[in-house]
Amino acid sequence: RWVDHVTPRGKTQSLEIYELLGSLNYPISETKIHTRPVFDRATQAWKKGNIKKALELFEAIARQNPSDQVSQYYIQRCGDALANTPSDASPQDVK
Repeated sequence: RWVDHVTPRGKTQSLEIYELLGSLNYPISETKIHTRPVFDRATQAWKKGNIKKALELFEAIARQNPSDQVSQYYIQRCGDALANTPSDASPQDVK
C-alpha cells in the first residue's frame, strides 16, 4: 500500500514509500487486503487535500482493523491538519 512520499536530505526528488502486505516470513494480512480499496480512496483524498473525507475513511479502516498502524498514523495527521486550519477558513479550504 502507498504510505507517503519523502524527500531525503540533500536530494530534490521525492521517493514513494510503500508498505508490504506480506512476505515469506510474515503472512499477508487478509484484513489489509480486504480494506485496501478503502485505504486507496483515503490516501487519494489525503493527496487531494480532502482531509475530512480522508479522516472518515481512515477511521472506517481503523474500526475494522484497530492494529493498522498506517491508518492510525493518517488519523493523527488528518486530526493535526484539521486542528491547524484557521477558524476563518472557507468550506472549500477544508474539504
